[in-house]
Amino acid sequence: MILYSDYPVGEVYTNLLTKPFRKEQMSKYKAIWQIDLDLDAVALLKEFSECFSHKLSKVYSENESWTGVTVCKKGSRFDLQKLPEVGKLIESFGKDNVLGINYFNLETNSKLHEHRDMNGNLLFGIVRIHIPLITNGQAFMFVERIKYNLPVGTAWVLDTSGLHALANGPIGDRIHLVIDIKKGSETRQYFPKWSCSVVLHLGKFIFIMFIKIVRDILSNPGSLVKRLKDKSKEYKK
Repeated sequence: MILYSDYPVGEVYTNLLTKPFRKEQMSKYKAIWQIDLDLDAVALLKEFSECFSHKLSKVYSENESWTGVTVCKKGSRFDLQKLPEVGKLIESFGKDNVLGINYFNLETNSKLHEHRDMNGNLLFGIVRIHIPLITNGQAFMFVERIKYNLPVGTAWVLDTSGLHALANGPIGDRIHLVIDIKKGSETRQYFPKWSCSVVLHLGKFIFIMFIKIVRDILSNPGSLVKRLKDKSKEYKK
């Protein structure tokens, strides 16, 4: 769920694809990092193609090119008989630590505006695992305004409290397997250690959210009510 965007709905970077890679500041919290996972990207893609590629649907009402499908989410039963490779990953994380499994596709010549999320947010003890299944040299993720290209065969943790955006060029679709996990004994290694940069980042996130909630209460209460209703629906099961 997109919590708040730093831009009005529909407004995106117009030059995401041409933005140069910016050097990471080692002292700054990055909100994304690569991890070692034992995975078979070819087998994972095969499972997606056979079971879920035809089920993709629009994720965000303002973006026709951003589609996805939910395999399971918090409160639902994990039925992964047709997804043995995904099942291996879930076992490695511990089933009780997995809060959601999704596939997301960003079509060619498309962008997803800069935003922050509630799901996969470190503030709530959750992070989001990204596993690229199909990508290309012009498919980028921008996290805290740093430009990343995530290759097939790798795995990454994203803390969605950080600003992030997507852009994909004309070469082909960009498809990721995305798994939300909470902190537990099996997943602790994928979470950042507490540090000044982490605390400052989360403090900044809380401050930004407070300001924007107050703004919506005063100027657009309907928008806030809609977000709360959308969030409540995710936990009905």
